[in-house]
Amino acid sequence: MTDAGTLPALDDLDHRANQLLEELRDGFQTLPELLYWTHDFTTISLGTVPDSVLIGMESDPTLQKAMLDVLDDDDDDDRAAFARRLYEKHIFTRYYQSGYKVLKTSANQYVGAEDLSTEDADSPIGFRPALEEIQERQRRSLESLVDGFESLDALSDWRHDLVAATYGTVDRSLLRGLAREKPLIRMMAHPGMDDSATLTRKGAKLGRLRFGFVTLMPEFAKGIREMAGTSVEALPKEADKDFVASPNV
Repeated sequence: MTDAGTLPALDDLDHRANQLLEELRDGFQTLPELLYWTHDFTTISLGTVPDSVLIGMESDPTLQKAMLDVLDDDDDDDRAAFARRLYEKHIFTRYYQSGYKVLKTSANQYVGAEDLSTEDADSPIGFRPALEEIQERQRRSLESLVDGFESLDALSDWRHDLVAATYGTVDRSLLRGLAREKPLIRMMAHPGMDDSATLTRKGAKLGRLRFGFVTLMPEFAKGIREMAGTSVEALPKEADKDFVASPNV
């Protein structure tokens, strides 16, 4: 996509962006796959993807249908592939470029503490390991969310882990809700924890996936921006108004 030159962090970002682009063009088989891809996209954008774009992955049925390449009809598959190409053009490339610019101005190029010279022993570890660490924390949080929680203690541990996964920026009202709101707690847990049996296992999982797109993705993006030192003023103002997934998908 972009010639990253010889800077390791930029080379890594460009390599990962190319991988994500291939996955986007191929489409996705399941909602969890799409959720994980959306998170990876958020990471390479350094959190610059607007909340509306992240939430749109779940709230826009036309876009979601185009992303989930599970259609049987060849014509529908062609339209879905075309819609994903539009997403690549108007959304993916734009916010990958935004992330690249942030990293270019913010990153030092140390791979890790072992690469620091003796003179730099007291210097902070480079930007790239910090990005990888927060990405891994967030990915583990998402995987746990998709699986659900076997007990209140497991849910409580996950709730506390969100603080580190968001670089301390998680909304306190979200943490309170995960501790106090019974419908939310029932959705997070497996049906065996739900005494009222109002949720099926499938319904609870779909609810958790929606929570991942609509609530966690913006929180994770905010944490990445905080870690990267991305100012609000540096963010793209909004998604491309000309982007429409496809009127015929």
